[in-house]
Amino acid sequence: GRDGATPRGDRDELRAGLSADWHRGRVLGPGILLDTEVQLRFDGYAVSDRELSTRAWEAAGVTLRWPLMRHESGSGATQLIEPVVSLSYAARQGKQPANRDARLPEFGPASLHALDRLPGEDLLETGLSAGLGLRWSRTDSQGRGLSILAGQLLRDEALDDLSEGTGLGRTRSDWLVSARADLGEALDLGVHATFDSRFEVSGAEARLELDRGPVDLSAAYLWLQPETGSGQLEQISEVSLDADFRLGPRWSLAAEARYDIAADAPVRAGIGAGWRNECVTVDLSVSRRYTETDEVDPSTSFGLSVNLNGFSAAGQSVTAARACED
Repeated sequence: GRDGATPRGDRDELRAGLSADWHRGRVLGPGILLDTEVQLRFDGYAVSDRELSTRAWEAAGVTLRWPLMRHESGSGATQLIEPVVSLSYAARQGKQPANRDARLPEFGPASLHALDRLPGEDLLETGLSAGLGLRWSRTDSQGRGLSILAGQLLRDEALDDLSEGTGLGRTRSDWLVSARADLGEALDLGVHATFDSRFEVSGAEARLELDRGPVDLSAAYLWLQPETGSGQLEQISEVSLDADFRLGPRWSLAAEARYDIAADAPVRAGIGAGWRNECVTVDLSVSRRYTETDEVDPSTSFGLSVNLNGFSAAGQSVTAARACED
């Protein structure tokens, strides 16, 4: 469940919600993979002193994948071609709250066959949609590989609450082309772009990731096409950097930064430190958001979290040799 109270300019909003999902996968006939998924959600909203409003949302979908594999006898490499088709339907009952946190959805490989492709909590997809995709990949005997995906999303009706520039809300979405390369030595490069039927690019993103020993670095560049008209989406051109440094079994450092090239101004910056022993994990962080809108002012946030490792079953990080007894 989720709950929260969020000030929005001169508005105070209280939201509480419950959600549940069910997923099942099976293999059919000649190696066809069938995935079935169902999601249910119930939300209650109270804005300022107004009456409480409620909303229910249900979604169900199926995804069919048919992976076809080929081995290269000479090089030992493996090629895979995989057509993917998904079909989903979602419905909503109750009042739709104002959309304030899902204005800029990202259309990428992870969202092509999802039941809900929108970020945030306010706006949810409805209606019938179908995702069509084709993936090709090649992996050599050394583990290096290249993967390319092309796809498009079809809807029975447009989502009017989404900006036209996202390329996701129309009955026929923009085309999506995505590529990912494993360059070896713990180095990965990912690129994806969206474009319309006239081959005009509406968005592009590139991400470079390095995970070597105690250092984990991620650098990204994002570009989104601007829109004409008052109040429409402005051009976005951002670079971001995330870094994690593990200083032995106990100490770690983290840093993040985002810079808006189009506006020639910083967007966000943050730094954090963590310490752990056999019993306790402590994380300290400070971050600064520089952006300013009519509803949100620049702000600085401080964070402190303490986790008792001896009472947690979810810890995944490396621990010291000794164990903490409950």
